[in-house]
Amino acid sequence: MSAPWRSIVTAPRSGSVSESAALVLQKVNVFTQLQDLGRFGAASMGLTQGGVVDATSARLANALVDNEPTALLLEIGLGAVQFRAIGSVTVAVTGAAMPVFLNGQRYERYQSMQLQHGDQLEIGYSKAGVRCYLAVGGGFLVTPVLGSCATVLREGVGGINGQPLQSGTALTVAARPASTTSTVIRLPSVRSVDYQFQLKAKAMQNIPFVAGAQQAELGAAILARFQQNVYQVQPMSDRMGMRLRGAALPVASQALLSEGICLGAIQLPADGQPIVMLNDHQTIGGYPKIGAVTRLGVNALGQCRPGNLLRFVEVSQQQAVEQARAHELWLSTLEQQIRG
Repeated sequence: MSAPWRSIVTAPRSGSVSESAALVLQKVNVFTQLQDLGRFGAASMGLTQGGVVDATSARLANALVDNEPTALLLEIGLGAVQFRAIGSVTVAVTGAAMPVFLNGQRYERYQSMQLQHGDQLEIGYSKAGVRCYLAVGGGFLVTPVLGSCATVLREGVGGINGQPLQSGTALTVAARPASTTSTVIRLPSVRSVDYQFQLKAKAMQNIPFVAGAQQAELGAAILARFQQNVYQVQPMSDRMGMRLRGAALPVASQALLSEGICLGAIQLPADGQPIVMLNDHQTIGGYPKIGAVTRLGVNALGQCRPGNLLRFVEVSQQQAVEQARAHELWLSTLEQQIRG
């Protein structure tokens, strides 16, 4: 007998609800969250942006199932999750090197797959990297909060009532608009991403950052030592911030007024060990900040496991902008190629 599930059905933002299309969460963990590209314009209310940590992998997953880049998907941390299809569902998995099994048979990441009613999808433990992304054709149907469905558990917003996903829940999938010119049902062709464009998580990373904020007060010597250090990712890192350990920086205790914090901000608490703000970061803070990691650097940090090593490399604001533009051109071109 099939296990019961709780169906989550909300008003769709686009498309229509398919009564038979859903993905049942048979086994999930707290690191499995509904995410999109983030919630913006709400920081003045104390709401952080949230959203996918590795935006590149997430956008490729959505492209593989012909969704818009902003479509809601599942961010899965570390792996060891299981799903069951209700109806016909097109899915794709990208990101960290987690083995994918369809009905017990190995299936490659970075390509679309068609699940039929009752099919079992399993994602094993990550061998490299931290987060993979599971997209479904049409996207999941969830009520947005302030323009986004991104889950931030600390603030209790987004996702399913801001709460952790529970095993047994069925996430409803939006049906694509039916064609009015033909009664022939065509299954989506298999789409894939060449191996050379797939994520290859590394145990040692160079992370670009832009110096700023209290860097002038901290001094050139600390900035230089910061870049010379090799840091190790600590186990207590999470979506709020990545804690690092290396040669401690001599940071004088300062009583700073709290101020706004951006994604990627590099805080230096009194122990001299940096903390990099990730997507669920608080909106204000009082630690001195030596600078901020670029968005591409955040993508890379999002796939760093505890124990991985990294070094920070300073870039100018102009270089950061040019790198971001070049990456966006590459990514948008690849998305178009995937969609054919």
